[in-house]
Amino acid sequence: MMTGTILAIFLTLKLFIYKTAELSESSYFADFIFFELLLNSGYLLLLVGGILSASLILARVSLPPLRTISGENISIGKNFLKNFSHKWQVFQHGRSLRIFITTVAIILTWIYATYSVNLYYNQNHWFDRVLLIFLCIGVYWRPVVVFPFLLMAVAIISQFNYPLQIGFDRPTDNLLLYTLLLFCGYFIFFALTEIRNPIGFVFLTICLIAGQYWYPGLGKLELNWFAHGNVYLILANAYTHGWLAFLPADTLSEMTIFFSQWDTIMVISTAIVEIGALFCLWRLNVLKFFIIGWISFHCGVFVLTGFFFWKWILLEIVFWAIFLRKQSPIVTPLFNWRYFAISVVLIAAIPYWAKPAKLAWYDTNLAYTYRLTALDSEDRQIDLPPPFFAPYAAHFVFGNFDYLTEKPQLVGPYGASQTASVTRALDAAQSAGDIFALEAGKKDKRLKLALIERFEDYIKTTAGNYSHRQNKALWLNWFQPPATFWSFAEKVPLTGNEQPVAIKITQVTSFFDGSAYQKIRERVIRKIDVRH
Repeated sequence: MMTGTILAIFLTLKLFIYKTAELSESSYFADFIFFELLLNSGYLLLLVGGILSASLILARVSLPPLRTISGENISIGKNFLKNFSHKWQVFQHGRSLRIFITTVAIILTWIYATYSVNLYYNQNHWFDRVLLIFLCIGVYWRPVVVFPFLLMAVAIISQFNYPLQIGFDRPTDNLLLYTLLLFCGYFIFFALTEIRNPIGFVFLTICLIAGQYWYPGLGKLELNWFAHGNVYLILANAYTHGWLAFLPADTLSEMTIFFSQWDTIMVISTAIVEIGALFCLWRLNVLKFFIIGWISFHCGVFVLTGFFFWKWILLEIVFWAIFLRKQSPIVTPLFNWRYFAISVVLIAAIPYWAKPAKLAWYDTNLAYTYRLTALDSEDRQIDLPPPFFAPYAAHFVFGNFDYLTEKPQLVGPYGASQTASVTRALDAAQSAGDIFALEAGKKDKRLKLALIERFEDYIKTTAGNYSHRQNKALWLNWFQPPATFWSFAEKVPLTGNEQPVAIKITQVTSFFDGSAYQKIRERVIRKIDVRH
């Protein structure tokens, strides 16, 4: 009953909080995100009104007490509003719960109080950053502050939904945001029932974490990925996206060949940590094994790709340190057949209640990347690496810009393919000529004019605002956390005195033929006039 009720409250809160805090694009051009959030609070007021009405009804209606499994009788809703003012000490294991939730809030605050000034909106949003910090401190003071903290965090994060569609960091943030949402669900459940044991929250958090691995594993099963393998190829493709770019191409080729010898082990390991996550609550030691496996998996992914899921790693380490200590009274009751059966259902159903990213694709020997170059009035060229476009740098590390050209592209970012036939054809390719022949067999795409217009608007706006904003707030860079997607591109070379007249976009095609990495083509696909 506890698990189901908390999950139902979680889903309701998720609907109303995201409806309220995911603001329109125009809201982020304003000076204060907070005030825009207040103006968009209709959905939230509807939720609060419903909660207050329900609490008044419950306070006046004489309901039979709820008998818990332990035999304790619980009065429902009698002190609902009063319970929101309690300190962390009101919960069983309140100190552990406080440290865990505060740590999650600190991670989000670290990221979204220190992000680079968003030149697209041409706003610092200092007030909102400081407010997020104070709300984070408030989370340590009282559990009820998690609600406004979550609203403010989602509102700040949602600015990156525009103009280039949802950011690549969002799936990694969602694990933290949904953890706080689950706690909010438990807190409302506590206010209703005064059940002080947070075991339902801890259980659902484990299912939430495990689901982030199970769902990509399910996607790989659907693709028959585990029979295909070739994980090692992503290293060469990550190289062309900027990962380990300081290495010579010959060294990168040798590393790729070395990792090819371990491909079967990497495939099997991935299968264990992702598919096996469905059964992580079989025993306490099994859960510990999987947490170690998940952390090790992220370390391996970082070596091959530069994808650094440090937020998840830190969350899992803190979870272990707080809740999985030897003979911890919080999690010990979870390891029985009832909880195990429910956990299998909840983890398998993760796309219906938490919607994690379905990270599944075939790794191929081909990659398309995009280089942006500024041109001045004398046609001199200045490279613009991904950091130039911070805080949207991840978009330019990935380079998912195939919509900018009508020419066919066989694979997506980092050489990812969703089609088995294309993957097999690329496996058989031996030379650049084979690649070009495969491309020639595909029809030209119809240009997505709306996406192109949005992209060009972003480039023009950012380039126009850079010259008079780039020297401001650079101190933020000293406080920023590690990036999620790493690229060893050179430091932004602009001084702010240049007057770029155009931005040139070049598509670079790279190929690993089994023995050597090589760039097989460079072609200019678009030139954007940025003069104002």
